[in-house]
Amino acid sequence: PYNDLENDPLVRFVGPVDDVRPYYRASSVFIVPLFSGSGTRLKILEAASMGNPVVSTTIGAEGLLFENGRNIRLADEPYEFADRVSELLLDKKKFDAQRLSACELVRKNYDWSVIGQTIAGEIKNILHASQKMTTEL
Repeated sequence: PYNDLENDPLVRFVGPVDDVRPYYRASSVFIVPLFSGSGTRLKILEAASMGNPVVSTTIGAEGLLFENGRNIRLADEPYEFADRVSELLLDKKKFDAQRLSACELVRKNYDWSVIGQTIAGEIKNILHASQKMTTEL
């Protein structure tokens, strides 16, 4: 049970912080044991961009372009989740391969310059379609 984590000497609840980067740097693997909820998965993108391999539930990584076994590890059962974390911690080759692949995926697909170009392209498409409709009237 999650309530027991409060008393676990290996777990520290930090609360809100001004800068998350030192916490990512101090971590080996970023875990996302999310079983319900919605919204954006920015924390996965942050962790991956900082070079942390991510282990998540399927729901936790929903809507992202990550590929299980390549740039993320997905697991929906507690024992399987623990196995995926152990797999990364015990196999430096897998750890490094996932870390580098995830970082590259974030850079190519979620960088602000890429997002800006995508939005600009969509705006141009809308304007073009609008002008075409006006011309046809």
